[in-house]
Amino acid sequence: MAVRHRTTKLQKLEAPSAQIIEHTRPSTQPPPKPTQRLGCCGRFIITLLALYVISMVGLRSCNWLQQAVTYVHHVRQPFFRNLSDLASFGMNGTIEFELFHEDGCGIEVWHVLPNFYHGNINSESHKDDFIKALSDSAPILLYLHGNTGTRAISHRLEVYKFFTQKGYHVLTFDYRGFANSQCYPSERGMMEDAQLLWNWIKNKAPNSKVYIWGHSLGSAAATYLTKELCGLGSLPNGLILDAPFTDIADAGANHPFSLPFWPIMPIFKHFILDAFTEKFNSIERVKHITVPMLILHGQRDGLIPFYIGEKFHRMALEYKKDHPEMGEVEFVDCGEAGHKTNHLSPAAQEALDRFITV
Repeated sequence: MAVRHRTTKLQKLEAPSAQIIEHTRPSTQPPPKPTQRLGCCGRFIITLLALYVISMVGLRSCNWLQQAVTYVHHVRQPFFRNLSDLASFGMNGTIEFELFHEDGCGIEVWHVLPNFYHGNINSESHKDDFIKALSDSAPILLYLHGNTGTRAISHRLEVYKFFTQKGYHVLTFDYRGFANSQCYPSERGMMEDAQLLWNWIKNKAPNSKVYIWGHSLGSAAATYLTKELCGLGSLPNGLILDAPFTDIADAGANHPFSLPFWPIMPIFKHFILDAFTEKFNSIERVKHITVPMLILHGQRDGLIPFYIGEKFHRMALEYKKDHPEMGEVEFVDCGEAGHKTNHLSPAAQEALDRFITV
């Protein structure tokens, strides 16, 4: 009996050891895959790098993508609005019409009358009444808007109203591919659209003073058009550049859309922005502009920084040393004005009153 009892106790003591041995056997499961080891942070970094590479390759090699980010013409602001319903935009004394290129591309145009015509001529008046009014002594402003949206975006409406209150005619339009205008946008196409309207204005009002105003991306179209007109001897009375930039690479490197690439900006600028097919090299074109030029730039510009405008002015003055035939170049510091409000600054208004003569 005693022997049997000791044997039982020994078995009870050995049982846990057997369990320990069983749990320490080598696992037969396969090792975790590399993606499982990476975790969330690793997968995020890989995804980010992949997006970097894909976007950079696309921007470098795809003209369509370059044009999409340059013009942003697919964003048709204001949304779900009929641009022909002038009353809904508060654009009294305005008429809409269409001009066509020889290839059939058409652009939609607005002609906004000076305020002193209101009550006598309105949006319901005949087009001939607007054409007759265009030949009066009031200055004409050919306004070239920037990228994104349409001629009816709110801040552009405020520009038209501001100048019509000062007694100017304003003619503005949407470039090809924007809003209801036909065909597809391009750098040269923007200039040709502007020249089409220029030719129409000079045909209808040959003796009127016409000033070209270009805002943001429109400043590139304005310098291009003015250079071409100076070469043809068909001179505008002046060129006004509102928040201009030197070229597309300089503008793109400082634009918020490039924020993800700022850590590698030297690489991004050299391999991507410099590879854009359309250069919008406005600063090179000023060499051939023989009419006076007024540059407006605000210190609170969040899209094209103030120092870009200063750089444009500085380079224009350097060119003028070797090209004395260039027109006078004046720079206006618009103080606390933002990208869309330079015309409202007291400094700009004072300069414009001197620059645009009746």
